[in-house]
Amino acid sequence: MSVIDFHAHCYPGDVWPKVDAAIVKNYNKKAESPGTVEGLSKAMNVSGISLSVVQPVANQGKHVDSVNKWIESIRDSHNDLLFFGAMHPEAQEPYQAVCDLARKGFRGIKMQPNAGKYYPNSEECFKIYQALSENDMILMTHAGDELLPYSPLYAHPKNFVSVFESFPDLRVVLAHLGGYKTWQDLDMVLGYKNVYYDTAMSCEIGDEEFRSLVERIGIDKVLFGTDFPWYNPKKAVDYTRKVLGEKADKVFCVNPRGLLGLE
Repeated sequence: MSVIDFHAHCYPGDVWPKVDAAIVKNYNKKAESPGTVEGLSKAMNVSGISLSVVQPVANQGKHVDSVNKWIESIRDSHNDLLFFGAMHPEAQEPYQAVCDLARKGFRGIKMQPNAGKYYPNSEECFKIYQALSENDMILMTHAGDELLPYSPLYAHPKNFVSVFESFPDLRVVLAHLGGYKTWQDLDMVLGYKNVYYDTAMSCEIGDEEFRSLVERIGIDKVLFGTDFPWYNPKKAVDYTRKVLGEKADKVFCVNPRGLLGLE
């Protein structure tokens, strides 16, 4: 059965060195591979991943337009990549910006509250969620802490509760099994019918805790993700198969295909 990576990143060749240096400086994390389109495709081939959902990040509102224009310029040339759009609440007219992405065929957007320095339950973010709901798009969002402790913790699970209550039909993917390093508060974001959880950067927490979190969430709501280029896709694929056994096929393929509406 094919493997879909629901959480990957890549950057233009001239931008990648700057991103790599910034991540090392801010999080003390060196990329596993070059974070370019070519680097991602090579890693997918080695790992047996047939489709990666690319999650672009705009840490400032002024970057939203340029990031999305780059994606538009390349997305039709890569059949093994499915690009979401980038969004930030300080983008120019964020409601309309999301509607424009929907019109152009984007299936979802990525947001990163910690890096972008905004709370996901803010009034400006609610305008984005309204547009997503009206256009049946998916919200992929970072949840929880970072590799190094982050303060204030904008993306703490508690800050998503009012989002789910206010937009019950909005399909949301909470990265990192519902909240990186905040799994003690996972129950805050469980039980919502349209909320899903990816496994990005979660292999290192240990077999028992990984398996326990998946069981608490429910296997039907879990999506495989790597967070490439900051995690080795082959390692993530092999680990997920080892820990979940036959159930891994749901995480790798059945669940993401269903959420994306793929035939």
